Amino acid sequence: MLTVRQPCWSFGDWCPDAVHASRRTTDSGQNMFGRLGPGLNRLEGCPEIVPRILQLLGRKKRVWDLLAWVKCRRTAPILANARPPARPLDPLLLVSWPLAYYLSLPGRRTGKIEDAFNGASHPRSLTVHRQTASRFSSDYIQKGHLFSLPSHTPHIGNVLDRLKTSLSVAIWHFYPLAGRLATEVDTDGEGMYVHIDCNDQGAEFTHAAADGVTVDDVLAPSDDVPGFVRCFFPLDGAVNYDGLTLPLLAVQVTELADGIFLGCSFNHAVGDGTSFWNFLNAWAEIARSMEDRSSPRRISRPPVHDRWFVDGKFPVKLPFTQEGQFVERFTPSLLREKMFHFTAQSVARLKARANAEAGTDKISSFQALSALMWRCITRVRRFPDEQRTSCGFPAENRRRLKPPLAPDYFGNSIYLISTTTTAGELLAHDLGWVAVLLNQCVASHTTDAAIRGKIERWMASPVVYTVSATFDRQSIIMGSSPRFDMYGCDFGWGRAVALRSGSANKFDGKVWTYPGRDGGGSVDLEVCLPPDGMCALEADEEFIDAVSPAG
Repeated sequence: MLTVRQPCWSFGDWCPDAVHASRRTTDSGQNMFGRLGPGLNRLEGCPEIVPRILQLLGRKKRVWDLLAWVKCRRTAPILANARPPARPLDPLLLVSWPLAYYLSLPGRRTGKIEDAFNGASHPRSLTVHRQTASRFSSDYIQKGHLFSLPSHTPHIGNVLDRLKTSLSVAIWHFYPLAGRLATEVDTDGEGMYVHIDCNDQGAEFTHAAADGVTVDDVLAPSDDVPGFVRCFFPLDGAVNYDGLTLPLLAVQVTELADGIFLGCSFNHAVGDGTSFWNFLNAWAEIARSMEDRSSPRRISRPPVHDRWFVDGKFPVKLPFTQEGQFVERFTPSLLREKMFHFTAQSVARLKARANAEAGTDKISSFQALSALMWRCITRVRRFPDEQRTSCGFPAENRRRLKPPLAPDYFGNSIYLISTTTTAGELLAHDLGWVAVLLNQCVASHTTDAAIRGKIERWMASPVVYTVSATFDRQSIIMGSSPRFDMYGCDFGWGRAVALRSGSANKFDGKVWTYPGRDGGGSVDLEVCLPPDGMCALEADEEFIDAVSPAG
């Protein structure tokens, strides 16, 4: 049973302990009602609450006391304005939904952390580019860390305080995450422009508790990923275009019997996997700095928010005016989701095998592993020899452009590349032959000229990619990357025990890649297949020979 302990909080205009994340100066003489702004708008029809809020603010009480008081009141007008979930709640997620409301109040500057931010400002709008606009119909990025909390770990209240305060500072650096998407229909009525409105509406923070659930229950090393894990992620079922009204970042801390699960939902139209993990590592760095009382204002890798457009061609005009013309809310068929571990030794053997069979030394570990999964999943699907099948994976373009983008460029700089052959050819040849196909795909699609050409073709005929139109049940997609520093997200109580994902962007043939916790080149794969396909994969001899035993 999972219950919400605290209401969702909107970090943006107001932050705990007077940490101001919006970068917006506030005139000390400004009318209090003006400072409350959107918060009071949410309290319309409930005038008896306003004097109490002003009283708490006047006494400089912490905002969490204010939230706790409003939560206890549970007044009808607030409940009426509660934002409903994006999709019906999972039966396992027993949430008192009216308590998960928003209350966004503009901030003040009286603490020590925000003093370094005085006078800073950020753009009020960021234009979106091709990689952003094409993703409006896909799901949010959903990734989470499972932490085991030993007995000497601070009390859960202290853990939450650190996460909240450090998140508010992190969002000051990554300010687009506190905004919303915004649209503008062209004057000709035949298209629209989309941008990120950096309006500081805030990100969402929720504290929940999964009573009786342990870290081992989540790990389930010999079984499928438990279905309740999807309840550890906020904004389930939301697509990126929902960022018009939903937060671009939402965080849920789920308290377990002997640990916590930190689940994040991150709008993929705002940033790619590189941006997501750079943000999470910056947040963790700030949280650690609070432990040793070093400066939480600075991060070692600040984001670069400059926008990049091919040959300066912007803004992007989409040939749509209504959501129904390009947004698809995809629901996959019944899937099993299971984690498989490959030790550093097994990955090295697989890479050596692929290079030896191909007579080269250019095959990477990722290409060898992708070739294995493509062959094994195609085999268990039992396609006829003439059936065409593809293997796709995201190509990260920052370093491949000329001149290259900054490694810490915050935005999207990826696109999906793929190679195709027939099922008969794929299985008739060895692993090395398949790996060479993938290697050649990377080489031909990731030059500066190829990247710019692909973007220019999209600009000439913009399209929003949907799951049903882009992916098929004859192919596989390798998602994410084991190169991301996922286990570097140490918030002050040690590395995570494991990584998991939510229900977003999952379908038949999706394979998520993670670095193994033991490092050294080890890899974890999260495979999504129908029940019969998963059973066949678990019995496939080539797969069994490569994967490491569970445990």
